Amino acid sequence: MQLSGKPNISALYRCFLLILISCFTLPASSDNWSDNLFFNGYYTLDLSIADSDLAVVSSVGEQQQFEQDKLSLQNSVLGGQIEYQFNDNLSAFAQGVVFDNDNSVSTAINWAYLSYDLGNEFKVRAGLFQTPFLQGTELRTVGYSRLWARPLTPGTGASGINEYQGVDLLKHISVGEYHWDFQLAFGQAEHDLNEVDTNGMELLSARLTYQDFWLRTAVMHAEYSVQTPRGQTILESGDVLMVSLETEVVHNQWVINAGFSQSDSEVTPNDTMYYLSLAYRFDEITPFILMTKKNQFFEAFEAPQVDRLGPLSPQDPPPAMPPNAPPPPDGDADAYSVAAGARWDYSDYFALKFQIERLKTSDDTGRLNALANDESNIATITIEGAF
Repeated sequence: MQLSGKPNISALYRCFLLILISCFTLPASSDNWSDNLFFNGYYTLDLSIADSDLAVVSSVGEQQQFEQDKLSLQNSVLGGQIEYQFNDNLSAFAQGVVFDNDNSVSTAINWAYLSYDLGNEFKVRAGLFQTPFLQGTELRTVGYSRLWARPLTPGTGASGINEYQGVDLLKHISVGEYHWDFQLAFGQAEHDLNEVDTNGMELLSARLTYQDFWLRTAVMHAEYSVQTPRGQTILESGDVLMVSLETEVVHNQWVINAGFSQSDSEVTPNDTMYYLSLAYRFDEITPFILMTKKNQFFEAFEAPQVDRLGPLSPQDPPPAMPPNAPPPPDGDADAYSVAAGARWDYSDYFALKFQIERLKTSDDTGRLNALANDESNIATITIEGAF
């Protein structure tokens, strides 16, 4: 949920400079302002350069545009988490970020909820949440939490749904060395497109942890309607079903990460994504290779047509697509990437990352904003940490 924008972009990078100085002079840890109030901060200082004009997945969801052969810091993020413990059972939590949005400073709230501990490792929460579809969605802004330089999931999240407002129930169960975490959620989802209005949503996720192994799956259903940019209804009531599965396996120093997600919807595109990463830990340094593919499949639908550009009177319905409008998109839009790099954990709260990535895009949908059929390279150095 984006809140505001300010024109002074240099102020953001002055903040980064002060944080980096403090990382080398002060111990990094959660700041306990009082017995009940806690604060944590995190940041990503991202320096990237691409060999062509390029749009890439960013740490805040919105795609960032890179100009050919021009160094850029625009994928940098400064974030904070604050929690207040009212008593042993009730607490409030919020997380927000400051980021570069088209050369101006913008802010956004990612999480904001109340949590109540019911006992017996059972909690209920109410508020604003990120959709738990692949770790790249929930932890998108927290670059320090991931091995790679950029998030795994595109800015559109899970079939266009990045966040929701509602109530969720959390349950933890331990059986020996096996630990289960379940999440059941109900509420109102927020879609990435203004033309899509979501209604109710239901979600169930489960995670199994055993020593250095974890496996997580999620299933989500949402109802929605779709309108044209002119306000004419294309789909009055539709459904989308989304599933995801991902895992991490550690054997000796080898680390394997893999994930898959898919959605089935009406009018809006069906999303499919998968990734595979292989890494090897040399004490503080972890080199890795990463492969990802993202596909959007568009199915043509019958768009309403009119022979006039506007209503004749206030009682007339708003017009649909004009007669000369292009046909609805039909086909596949694909994005592939192969990356290699390394992460250096300089300290418990400070890391450097180096990554070179090859990207390929193809689009046969016929849409106006189609991806260019192109191949590009991008090199990135990030400084990330927590304080």
